[in-house]
Amino acid sequence: MAYGFLLLLLFACTIFTTNVQACNQTERISLLAFSLTLSSSSVNWSSSVDCCRWNGITCNQEGWVTHLLLPSKGLTGGKIPSSMTSLNFLKEFNVSYNNLEGQIPTGTQLQSFSTSAFEGNPKLCGAPLPNVCEEIGADNKNKVNQDVDNEGDKLPWIYIFATLGFIVGFWGVCGSLVLKKT
Repeated sequence: MAYGFLLLLLFACTIFTTNVQACNQTERISLLAFSLTLSSSSVNWSSSVDCCRWNGITCNQEGWVTHLLLPSKGLTGGKIPSSMTSLNFLKEFNVSYNNLEGQIPTGTQLQSFSTSAFEGNPKLCGAPLPNVCEEIGADNKNKVNQDVDNEGDKLPWIYIFATLGFIVGFWGVCGSLVLKKT
């Protein structure tokens, strides 16, 4: 009788644990991309742990992220990447009172959340916030283009030194063998 009860209990646990799915891989990658933009390690999300178990993340039964709640976590330097648009089942979102920067991705569900979800991030801009994102001015744009053009002029030193090292090493070994034979 006791064994029957234990088997029933084990069977019930198996059924309940198989209903909970692991984090969706696309959403996991998006969240990791977001964490990589942060200069602080406040979120401490590990790629070896299911993202549904990360701090500030809640998932539904199918493994879709439904809540991303990171208010006042001391997140600095981070930008919200456009890959965050893949969080299609997001019901609650809050990154208020951190130090995030850049534009909120446009044409996404993120813009449907209230401004309170983003407030306290003075360098964050774009809808739904009233802050308008500034574009690069014509003078700065020319300078950026010049810098990009000049990068092609740099010598690939790594290849030059690798080739030089190969030549010296090759002739050091082969040259000593040739000289030893004669």
